[in-house]
Amino acid sequence: MKKLVYPLSLSLLVFLFPSLSYSQSGTIKIFSELEDVQVYLDEVPQGTDISIIESVSSGSHYLKLVKDSVIVYGELISVVENETTTVLLKDSKEVQEKLLQGKLNKEQKIIDDNPEGVKQYKEQYLDIMVSTRYITETSTVYESKYYPGYYSSTGKTNVNSVSETKEITDWFIIQGGQQISHNDFAQIIGEQDKIDDIDAQNKIIKRKRSNRTALGLAGLTVGAIGGYFFFAAITSGGSWLMPCIVYVLGFEVGIMSLAMKPKYESVYYDMNEAREKILVYNQNLKKELGLPLSYEPN
Repeated sequence: MKKLVYPLSLSLLVFLFPSLSYSQSGTIKIFSELEDVQVYLDEVPQGTDISIIESVSSGSHYLKLVKDSVIVYGELISVVENETTTVLLKDSKEVQEKLLQGKLNKEQKIIDDNPEGVKQYKEQYLDIMVSTRYITETSTVYESKYYPGYYSSTGKTNVNSVSETKEITDWFIIQGGQQISHNDFAQIIGEQDKIDDIDAQNKIIKRKRSNRTALGLAGLTVGAIGGYFFFAAITSGGSWLMPCIVYVLGFEVGIMSLAMKPKYESVYYDMNEAREKILVYNQNLKKELGLPLSYEPN
């Protein structure tokens, strides 16, 4: 009889042990208002955006929630057997401040570890310098009460004053702190086609200017000849009308041809267009140099 007791007791322990072990564990349930959160339990990774951790031994455990390499939650929690311990991660102002500070710290480290990239960016980045002035102009009208448009030199006169303020904005583009032309700007941002279009227009304008110059010189020459015969006719008493017409028309055509030569075109961007293109250029330059997109030189 005694020989049967031992095997029976051992069998009971084998069957009872799993239930005893299970009864000493609990569950952790995580509610998170954030996404892409890495979950660690006692520094052991559990996965991303995990909501339930089961079969956790009862007692104290360190639960850590990490987002973007920033610990947004790190607490010792108590797990009670056969119960669920609930943890709530809210998208609070404090959490957002932690994430922002973590992002700033990471970006600052990238900047500190890349001095050559910072140097190149300061030499190549683009910016717009703007100057705004305000000019106030006042116009005063003196006017008679009974005779509009006139005023009395001795009696009472109505005085009306009107002031107008005008805004004058000047701006220019700089690269690395140095002012550059719009043509240089087009080359830097890779818009050579715009430069080529202007060059093609200027070749046509050059021919027109040459023709105008030739016409102007011819007109002045004809006018000078007409003037010679005009003054000679006046002196000798001859017919002066035709030389006078040639003289006047020749000089008029010559002067107008020289004065009204078409101007050369130049590459030009308005301020809003330049600002948009500068933003794209600077962002691409930061990516190329391995700098944070939020980086701006001091």
